[in-house]
Amino acid sequence: MADQPSRTPTFVSLGLIFTALVISAIGGFSEGSVLGAIVAGVAIVPAAIGMWQGMQEKTQGSLALAIGTFLLALLVAGILVVLKVVSLF
Repeated sequence: MADQPSRTPTFVSLGLIFTALVISAIGGFSEGSVLGAIVAGVAIVPAAIGMWQGMQEKTQGSLALAIGTFLLALLVAGILVVLKVVSLF
């Protein structure tokens, strides 16, 4: 088990980001979604755990994937919030 890097938290985070995008699509992407932004924000936690595990295992691949997922979650949450604020005006 120690030979293979654990990427489960990163995949959980990607699943939450996908769920946030589906929630946003149901309400319309152009209007944004507070619930979708919250779900994308929650996706930051497993991505951070994945980054920590990647640093502990000293594997560049799993660490890079976790950092990319972390940044993607931040980006999706930010975009959904900005779209929601813009649609209110």
